Amino acid sequence: MDEFTLIELLNSRLPPLPAEVLVGVGDDCAVLPPQNRRRVVTVDSQVEGKHFDLTYFSPEDVGWKALAVAVSDIAAMGGECEGAVVNLQLRSGLEPEFYARLYDGLAQYSLLSGCPIIGGNIASGSELSVTITVLGTVERPLLRSGCLVGDDLWVSGPVGASFFGLQILSGQRIEREPALHEKLSTAHLRPNPPLKLARALGAISGVHAMCDISDGLIQDSAHLGRASSVRIQLDSLEIVVPSTSTPKDSAHAITSGEDYELLLSATPEVRAELQKSFPQLRRVGMVTEGSGVSILGEDSTDYLKRHNLIRGGFSHL
Repeated sequence: MDEFTLIELLNSRLPPLPAEVLVGVGDDCAVLPPQNRRRVVTVDSQVEGKHFDLTYFSPEDVGWKALAVAVSDIAAMGGECEGAVVNLQLRSGLEPEFYARLYDGLAQYSLLSGCPIIGGNIASGSELSVTITVLGTVERPLLRSGCLVGDDLWVSGPVGASFFGLQILSGQRIEREPALHEKLSTAHLRPNPPLKLARALGAISGVHAMCDISDGLIQDSAHLGRASSVRIQLDSLEIVVPSTSTPKDSAHAITSGEDYELLLSATPEVRAELQKSFPQLRRVGMVTEGSGVSILGEDSTDYLKRHNLIRGGFSHL
């Protein structure tokens, strides 16, 4: 199959474009309508052997995850997606049907998230990778640098699910409860960032800062702290996924990445509103003067050493 036949095959798997996209796939550029809101742009790559393993990832899983993790960055700003462009790097040994199924996964998450695929490119290389650029808009960007001393810290959902799902899928962990086995495995294969929640939080003036938990709770807390020149104090680990109650499991849960939940700071004045309107949120600590991160009263450096962990989260290097 030649390149352009493959492009036609892949594009045929995508859902129809929304009416507001003026020009989508098939031209040199996509054309979007003018916006009065601020525009936000992000890019993310999923590389075989680094971010996914085809031993337990289906092609559909690869496509779903590649778009979901990029969309998560738009959500972390409180933004709304306009569209995404895909750079697909092919490698030898995979048939066109594999890439068609990968695009089926892209299409599934595109429909779920409301983020249309508006363009793309294919190239060849030594490894399979999917790089996605997402464009969005936002009324009030929620930056990492917005934390204020005295703010509450909140997390939108359980952390560690993706890590324990990876352990199950790679045969390093056995989860005998079928429902939990499925939940944890799906968390790793097909993350589902809380997009509607993120947009709703962006409309609340008392919410000051936000990021997604892609690199691990400790490391992403440190990102907020450094950007805001404050200390992040984690006082509760109740957000660790159910059945992972040992100290070792909790340590791995808060240092692993790819949960794609939200970590946010907000004034205590909106605490009651957040608890009432968004019961999935869990208050996990507060923002104080200083620098660094503390965990249950212990400095994160000491916490990591005590659990024989090298770093507080994921690093590509």
